[in-house]
Amino acid sequence: MSTIMGIKTNNIVILGADKRVSTYEGKVISDDSDKILVINNHLAMACAGNAAIQKAIEIDTEKLEKTMNSLYVEDAIDVICNLFKKLEDAKAKTILSHTSYVIVGGLNQNKEIKLLAFSYVHGKLQWSEVKEDKIIFPPTDVSMQRCAEIFVENYRLHTENMIEKTVADISAISNVVSECGNKWIYDNRTKLSEKRDFDYLV
Repeated sequence: MSTIMGIKTNNIVILGADKRVSTYEGKVISDDSDKILVINNHLAMACAGNAAIQKAIEIDTEKLEKTMNSLYVEDAIDVICNLFKKLEDAKAKTILSHTSYVIVGGLNQNKEIKLLAFSYVHGKLQWSEVKEDKIIFPPTDVSMQRCAEIFVENYRLHTENMIEKTVADISAISNVVSECGNKWIYDNRTKLSEKRDFDYLV
């Protein structure tokens, strides 16, 4: 599993991810995977772990009766929770045997910036709102403590390119993280969002 991360302030939410796809044994398949799913201008998700989960989230989101522009954080919660319940009811052991992580960022129905973290580990889905201003899920071959240290340092010292620098720094010590990635930013002051690719060289 590779790495995903999120940051929020009173006005801005940012999601980031690297682009590497690997087998569960760590063999690199591709460095060109898009792990950020943009739902609309004010809502996006970053996914890591089982790639089938990201695809299923995308399909289930598109099936909602609401228009895409009217979806908010609450809808993302429903989609993710309902998906895992559906998979458990269907006893989809192959999909559910692997760890998955999702970070949801954007506006809730009250037009407030929110950041939520979901994890499916050892057959149990857990999620919560991120109370601090940042969250990172580490790759399988680097500890959470080390990734958090890198993230916090870049948050303090490299404000403009903290996502790019964090991905690059983790890629230097991980076999399952590439130095290239995606970043999605939403600014609630301008009501504008942007998704961009990056290839940051240390």
